[in-house]
Amino acid sequence: MRITLSVRPGLISAAAFLSMSAGTAMASNADFQSFFTDLCAGTGIPTGDLATRCAETGNGSGDGDLSGDSESSLNPSQTLSSNDVALAAARSRSQETRERGERLREGESALGDGAASQSFGRLSLLAHARGEWFETDRPDGGDPERGYDGDLWAIEFGLDYRATDRFVIGGILTYEEMDSDFDRDLQQGTPFVPASDAGSMEADSWGITLFGVYNVTDSFYVDAAAGYRSSDYTFERSSVFQESGRSSQIPVLTEGEPDGDEWWGSLNLGYDWQRGAWSFGPYGGITYATSDIDSYLEKDQNGSGLNMRVDDTDRDSVLTHLGFRASYAISTGSGVWVPQFRAEWNYDFDNDPLDVDTTYALDTAQTLYPLEGNDPDDDYFNLGLGLVGILPNGWIPFIDGEILLGYEDFDRYRLTGGLRKEF
Repeated sequence: MRITLSVRPGLISAAAFLSMSAGTAMASNADFQSFFTDLCAGTGIPTGDLATRCAETGNGSGDGDLSGDSESSLNPSQTLSSNDVALAAARSRSQETRERGERLREGESALGDGAASQSFGRLSLLAHARGEWFETDRPDGGDPERGYDGDLWAIEFGLDYRATDRFVIGGILTYEEMDSDFDRDLQQGTPFVPASDAGSMEADSWGITLFGVYNVTDSFYVDAAAGYRSSDYTFERSSVFQESGRSSQIPVLTEGEPDGDEWWGSLNLGYDWQRGAWSFGPYGGITYATSDIDSYLEKDQNGSGLNMRVDDTDRDSVLTHLGFRASYAISTGSGVWVPQFRAEWNYDFDNDPLDVDTTYALDTAQTLYPLEGNDPDDDYFNLGLGLVGILPNGWIPFIDGEILLGYEDFDRYRLTGGLRKEF
């Protein structure tokens, strides 16, 4: 059974307002209030603890009338953020592949073609570590999605092989851990005490990346990559049930553990000019990524009866990028050190908001509550700074930092460091 709702969040008609009793708070999430009312007193068939929750509303009449705070708190919008992190991870893998190709070219240009052919071996081993910090700020209440902040840590090991003087192929194995917390609900009335946060989202992931770098000429290059990532997710919701009379509140703690997969592929090309110790030029390309997260049934952690079934979700991304990079080789007694800079504009041609269907597990009629997320930004900018060292005996350390700019209500910072050994 599907409930179609057309009420805009945060708005309510004058007639509806006049029909409310003096003790009833104005709906802060009208869509969810309409859904819960229909579930309890309309076409829904609540059972077990869910039926008990319905009976507690409307001063015992079971009409499903919630307090304004509870309407927002119970809205399961945490689900809408699940694929965002997955797609962001796929884009990061694509971008790191471009940066690996850049470090290969930096080593060759810094030493010169003749020295590079003598100093670089055919086989290289790689070890990388990466950290990301991100935060999404969204207004409480009427906004479809919740704000959250978190971090991601990854380690990578791999190798590449210089098949010819111009062509390098390789592979990377990655393990990642992501952890984020959803923003606490605002206290809009009394008595109402929101949970310390609205839940959390965690993911343990492993992935593989295959890549190739081909220097068509001394200046023109092409690189391509493809990858796969498998993730075990844990989604927790922490909310509060409170009927319109506000006489009491019941904590709601649920947990879901779905699996997810991401596939991606990218193509990049660019041109470098050499002017003494300087190397600079434009680059551009495209990355396709798709993310799928399985459906799941939440576990009811404290017998609230408000655990839900969440349908599977999928999202696609077709991200283009256009950028400019520059570097400068500095020769020292210890080796050659190459500071790097890049500025990049990104545009996504397939960045539709996520929609997902949810139902309460104990509603026999399976009354459907469809969720639709925010319309994400289509374009944004990345700025990066790095340092690569070309040291004796084929050792190549590096460090790279990046900041995202121009994405509404979203901030992200990334720091990557690693070591490469040529044999």
